[in-house]
Amino acid sequence: MDNPRILIVTPNYHGKDYSLMKHLGSIKKLDYDNYTHIMIDNSPDSELWFFRKLKRLGIRAFRVARGGNSRIALNNAMNFARDYMIEHKYDYMLVVESDLFPRPDTIKRLLSYGKSIIGSFYLIGHAEDDEIYDQNTRMLREGRIDYNTWLVLSKGLQPRRACIFELDRKKNGVLGTRNIGVDKTVEYYNNGLKQVHGTGLGCTLIRNDIIMRFPFWTDSRFGNKHHDVYFYMDLHNAGVKVWVDTDVMIEHQPSKWSLVEDM
Repeated sequence: MDNPRILIVTPNYHGKDYSLMKHLGSIKKLDYDNYTHIMIDNSPDSELWFFRKLKRLGIRAFRVARGGNSRIALNNAMNFARDYMIEHKYDYMLVVESDLFPRPDTIKRLLSYGKSIIGSFYLIGHAEDDEIYDQNTRMLREGRIDYNTWLVLSKGLQPRRACIFELDRKKNGVLGTRNIGVDKTVEYYNNGLKQVHGTGLGCTLIRNDIIMRFPFWTDSRFGNKHHDVYFYMDLHNAGVKVWVDTDVMIEHQPSKWSLVEDM
């Protein structure tokens, strides 16, 4: 397939207005000529101004119900995109979240690997938390505090680390996932193509057969688990390999999850 049709999908809501223009600029600079970009607004009805702004800017924008919280909102947006992709017969979906800014070569680079699903290396967290987290961790390693104290001091901190998921066997024996930490982020970066359990959908290319087989979903068991966690566990259970390109770091300008009122 020399020039596959690609649907670029951006879930969005009014709280990401700060990154909108920079995001759109990065999409327009993509060095690829066979894509359609849609933006799916899941803002609450009280913030309809944001959808109107998207339409004024000439964006191919759609609205979905926000539901009871941000997890449901994102899930609704992704399943709308899934239905749109299947109906219009695209070959790939490229998810690019609204606060990420892909490089011009992103589509060609991800396509070149020939994988059914491949994510990009980007950081979550916030620079202002890095120094406090590092200080707490040094004290733990030096024996000046115990692990429980470290947990208390580090509660709420979001140091920068790669948005890559690994399997995690919980104390009750249940198999779950967790995000890799700061140390593994350093190990992973600039280390070529790596197979992983999952990678945040922030800038991820997914072939149409995967999209058709696996709808997005979430439930109320976990207050902080979004559709991507469930999606990658479904892929894991089906034996689908997931890859991430660690050689290029995609710029990410996240806001704090604590600012989302309906988390």
